[in-house]
Amino acid sequence: MNAKVSFKEKWHAAGIAGLVLASISIAYLLAEYGLSQFKSGWATAVTLVLQVVKIVACIKVLHLFLKKFKTDYPNALVRDVRQSGTLAAFLSAAVFAGVSMVFYTYHPEITTQVFEVAKSVYGNLLDANSRTALEAMEANFPRLIFGYTLVYCFVIGWILSAIMAPSVCSNAAMEEDDEEEEE
Repeated sequence: MNAKVSFKEKWHAAGIAGLVLASISIAYLLAEYGLSQFKSGWATAVTLVLQVVKIVACIKVLHLFLKKFKTDYPNALVRDVRQSGTLAAFLSAAVFAGVSMVFYTYHPEITTQVFEVAKSVYGNLLDANSRTALEAMEANFPRLIFGYTLVYCFVIGWILSAIMAPSVCSNAAMEEDDEEEEE
């Protein structure tokens, strides 16, 4: 029977992975803001390409960190790898959500611009109560962004960890994982 991977070891690996994943998302946020200063079609196209690159990079980096975790802890079971990935997703989501909230708090012009576009597009369709609700959302936008980003990034990372963990582990580790669940 293999020795178990401690929770501290999982947190250590997840902390590094979480910071790297959050750094990728933060770099995209800053690049998007920088490109938004140019009011042209090419800036929009570059932003779209960067969004795709960010998503692919985050998936690849998470997979690499899960493989590194399994290499560093060869006795790790599928469950351990999945838990480490889930912790990394949580830490990444928490850091990125916090930075996003601070960013939108200190750049209220972005929030105003987003809600002006929404009002111009949906203005005729909204009744007085809906307009009031939209204005209340605008006042709380940084906090809403924090909650949305935290949940969204964590859930996506959790799902990816659950999908990738079995492919990272060998058949022997999966069989041992199944045996432990039966006990």
